[in-house]
Amino acid sequence: MLLQSVACGGNLMSVGDRWEGHMESVAAHHVPAGHVEHGSGWTTVTAPGGEWLVMHWDPRVAVASVVHRELDDPQLTRSWGDHLTRLTLTVRTPGDQGSVAVRWLLADMADRHPEEGTQRFAAALLKKRDATPSISNR
Repeated sequence: MLLQSVACGGNLMSVGDRWEGHMESVAAHHVPAGHVEHGSGWTTVTAPGGEWLVMHWDPRVAVASVVHRELDDPQLTRSWGDHLTRLTLTVRTPGDQGSVAVRWLLADMADRHPEEGTQRFAAALLKKRDATPSISNR
């Protein structure tokens, strides 16, 4: 069984999934619109309008993979741009029960200094907003 919860506050959103019973694999799929950069435990999404989202999770428990797909359908490209990106977080060892909470933070580009790298910027924003990830499995 898989249950989901969502909590929002200000510019921070937390999405949690919890499972019970034997699961061969547990994966959370995200399809962000915009330019995606990711590393171990973080992802940033720059939307076409310039807004930034920062996503954070515990890299010891979940691993990310990214698939890009070019779009050629005019109706899809009007909504999504010239490509789609699917970000999948896969829990390394799901166990018989567990939970995963991923935090999304809407970031203001004015907070970013030009010399700051994407990973440092994402980590600093999350720390500033006390947005630590919460992922556990048993």
